[in-house]
Amino acid sequence: MSDNPLVKYYTDPKTYVKLPSGGNYYAQKPELSVDGEVGVLAMTAIDEMMFQSPDNLLNGESLFKVIARCVPGIKDPREIPNPDLDAILVAMRIATYGNDMETNANCPSCNHENSYTVNLPTLLANVDMLEDETVVSLNDDISVKVKPFTVASSIMLALYAVEVQQMQRQLQSSPNIDEVAAAEAIRSTLAKSSDRLVELIAASVLEVTLVSEPENTVVTDPTQIKEWIEVLTVSEYKAIRIKVEEISAIGVQKTMNAQCTECGHAWEVQIGVDPSSFFATR
Repeated sequence: MSDNPLVKYYTDPKTYVKLPSGGNYYAQKPELSVDGEVGVLAMTAIDEMMFQSPDNLLNGESLFKVIARCVPGIKDPREIPNPDLDAILVAMRIATYGNDMETNANCPSCNHENSYTVNLPTLLANVDMLEDETVVSLNDDISVKVKPFTVASSIMLALYAVEVQQMQRQLQSSPNIDEVAAAEAIRSTLAKSSDRLVELIAASVLEVTLVSEPENTVVTDPTQIKEWIEVLTVSEYKAIRIKVEEISAIGVQKTMNAQCTECGHAWEVQIGVDPSSFFATR
């Protein structure tokens, strides 16, 4: 750490946040306060500019660098469980710009554009916490302990989706392309995406317990787990995938009640926490 007293002034946490994971599922445990919270620093001007680079945000590099600086208690941002990310981003915004955020929403009834003030600490006060462990029972003989996707794996999934969309657009914009070649290109791209999804699901399995074996044989070897995932039946694989996706979606409840100032219609507004737009407005 720098000995510069000016720099030291900006290295103290401006706020603290409780992680929905409780600090679990990290290879390197986060440094938590006595209250079980992680300290969050305000963003710098450089951090803010990094969030304005679409390419770096897409592959996660900007996100990882900014979190590494603003949340030094987390040693490797790539292994952040997905449920923790939104809580961290909301806390970073609070530390940087304050408790309130202005947002606009069009009324679904009359399409009038309404302006609202979101109290961000309220979002952090309504966080669903992960259980200490999540187990999927495939049958009487096999139980599977799983964890959420990491932020890095979620970004990989998003990149795979972009890859498929780009392939589809290329084929649609090439009217003279051979149909057989087009079908093969789509098949190949989808096959790669499916293989990658299987890899990410396998990486989200912590252990498999064979209940029927003597003394409950527990398998934790990643290679053996991946081989096992690849030969599961559709229903067994789906049960694991659904549970992983379910616990990956736990965390900050990103909605608020709104009422149209024009027609009085009431509805729930979704509050986006995407870094490319969440830090764009003050």
